[in-house]
Formats: sequence, structure tokens, C-alpha cells
Amino acid sequence: MMRRIAIIILSILLVGTVCLLLSDQNEDKQTEVSTLEKTATVKYITEKVSENKNYLYIYTQEFDAPLYVFPHVFETLKSEDLSCLSEGTKIQFRISPDSEALLKTGPFLSILALRTDSCTIFSLDDYNAAMHPVWSEIRTVEIVFCFVFILGILCLLYFDRKKKINLKKELNH
Repeated sequence: MMRRIAIIILSILLVGTVCLLLSDQNEDKQTEVSTLEKTATVKYITEKVSENKNYLYIYTQEFDAPLYVFPHVFETLKSEDLSCLSEGTKIQFRISPDSEALLKTGPFLSILALRTDSCTIFSLDDYNAAMHPVWSEIRTVEIVFCFVFILGILCLLYFDRKKKINLKKELNH
């Protein structure tokens, strides 16, 4: 009975991990078609350092949630890239359609591209290039977990079958 419960739990974990793996496939392949462009006015910018990573938050006049630049993207930016961002600057940025509601309610909103009328701070291609190693690593971990769950299910099925065969042998003697 415990083995069957373990098989069910591992199966649920496997299905969940496969769903995550499938949903993560395009995270580092963002395009203009798969994202939304929004416009805002810069109120102020803050840079935070945590766990040896730099985080950039852009606060805007239009939205409650600050715009967040992933550390892996922020690391690729040069100071002159950010020099065109100042209070009152109109910016255009790209977000995932799924996260649009976070502009009003979220603690922050991850942006996938950022530009002003005069300069491109980072493009979707820059974002994809910076995030590809991160998402590749995540997908690798998800694949390893899938194999571990499959192996666990197969082992439990094997031992369950072996136990049934041994019980039949004992009943026949």
C-alpha cells in the first residue's frame, strides 16, 4: 500500500515537473510577438545589491510596481547604457503578457527589453542571450528531476511486482 502511495506521489511530481519543463521552453526565446510593449515615465531608479548580485529597479509615474531588470541582464549593461535613463524620461519596455496584471498589483515586474526614444538599453535579443544560460541550467535540473522520478516509479513498480511474484511462489508451495 505504501508503495502505491509513493508511486502516486512520484507520478504527480513527474507530471508537475514535465509541465514546468514545457512551460519554460520559450523563456529565453522572447520575441515581439510573444511580449507586450508598454510605455511609462521614469520617476527614479534604484540599484540594490544582494547575495553578490546587482538588481535594478525602475520606478515609474504610471505604475505602482517597479520595473525589475534581471541581474543576469543587468550585468551585461554598461554605465553609458543607463545614462539615458533619468527622471522624466519616457521609456518603452516589454513584458510577458501573463505578467501584465502585476503592473498594478505586484511587488515588481520583470521586464524583457528596455529603450527610450534616443537609445536602446537592452533588447529582446540581449535579454535572450543573457538569460539563455540561466534557463538552460533550470531545464537541465528539471530533466534530472524527471529522470529521478521515473527511476523511482520504475523501482517501486519492480519491487511491487517482485513482491507479488514471491507471494505467488509461496502460495504454490
